[in-house]
Amino acid sequence: MTRNRRQLLLALGGLAMLARSHDLPAQTAGTRTFRIGFLSSTSAQGYASRVAAFREGLASLGLAEGRNLAFEFRWADGVNERLSSLASDLARSGADLIVAIGTPASLAARQATSTIPIVMVSVADPVGSGLVASLARPGGNITGVTNFVGDTTSKLLEVLVNTVPKLARVAVLLNPSNQSTVLVLKRIDATFQQMGLHMISVGARTPAEIDQAFALMTQEHAQAFFTIADPFLFDRRSQITELASRARIPAIYNSAEYVEAGGLMSYGVNTAEVYRSAAKQVARVLRGEAPAAIPVEQPTHLELVVNLRAAREQAITIPPLILTQADRVLQ
Repeated sequence: MTRNRRQLLLALGGLAMLARSHDLPAQTAGTRTFRIGFLSSTSAQGYASRVAAFREGLASLGLAEGRNLAFEFRWADGVNERLSSLASDLARSGADLIVAIGTPASLAARQATSTIPIVMVSVADPVGSGLVASLARPGGNITGVTNFVGDTTSKLLEVLVNTVPKLARVAVLLNPSNQSTVLVLKRIDATFQQMGLHMISVGARTPAEIDQAFALMTQEHAQAFFTIADPFLFDRRSQITELASRARIPAIYNSAEYVEAGGLMSYGVNTAEVYRSAAKQVARVLRGEAPAAIPVEQPTHLELVVNLRAAREQAITIPPLILTQADRVLQ
């Protein structure tokens, strides 16, 4: 073997090791730039922290905008009816992959294309929604990350029961335009009955309807409430937590961002971890793996977060038992 040939093989071997060490798709060894479409029913501002976690996850895998990635963002700004046209626009844009946030966006993306890979994120029930055949073998052109880790309703209600004396009436704030809500409600209703609590279902799909929802909670004498995970409601978390504080209705939310926006308590997945997991799924697809064979990932950790400042403002005493169980306590 000549000296030049030996040096060339060593150099190629070094590049291969570098690509493996950063989990890079094979194509990035060249000049290929992947175009990623990003579809969400929310606003860009409302999802800034989650997009940041997603970018960080991609960067840790050697994928970065301006180097080997280009993003095409499509935001429905809370109007789910826009998702179909936005998804079709992404499908025509030449995207190599579409990241769809939530059930409505994922269904719109699936309707827009059966060939472009789709990585769904934060879908409560991807099998029940008809997005995938199973979590282990999704089939079709879709894989991703679900935010469902089993029914957490009993834990949410348990925390509220331990916090609110003589709790009997609990409101559930939901977005009726989210297709997964019907599936979730069936599970929730059964848990309410088992615990002997009365459920008050309150829907909101616009900012004005969120105001009306709190008026209805007061009218129905709701003693507490919790939210069903939904991109629109998450986008309006500041409005929701402010109204809850004003009405003095104790609440437990499904993600810590609500607590960081002034909410009382939350119990749910760590969303930063969910979006980093989504970044790994994207890297696998760009590396050449078929979405049909990539198992849908599920979060493995749930966290309880308590906001003592919000508790003081609402004159609510958080029991020592809840504080002991909390993963984080905001002062």
